Amino acid sequence: MGHDISPIGNHQLKTTSVKELAENMVSRIDINIEYGYWGQKEYFHLLGQNKEDDLFILDTLIKHKDFKTYRLIDESYQLKELYDKFGNELFYMPEYWYYERYVWD
Repeated sequence: MGHDISPIGNHQLKTTSVKELAENMVSRIDINIEYGYWGQKEYFHLLGQNKEDDLFILDTLIKHKDFKTYRLIDESYQLKELYDKFGNELFYMPEYWYYERYVWD
């Protein structure tokens, strides 16, 4: 079951990457965290990778084996990878806008 998180105060968490956020949370709370992203086949193709749609766990941070494990998902991870590879040109690539094939066909 997913939960949306809304900040209600100055949390001072490091949020520059999903890895830093996970490490920062584990250092503050007695929990374990696995973190990753949902990858899309079409974006993998642009990145030169032959993978299917799937959940990819990048790492698991175990503070203690008895602590509950939570999953942290970066919904923009693959988009950041694409932008790092192509820059602004990404948005001019027809392959990036793959969903249009389903809308207009």
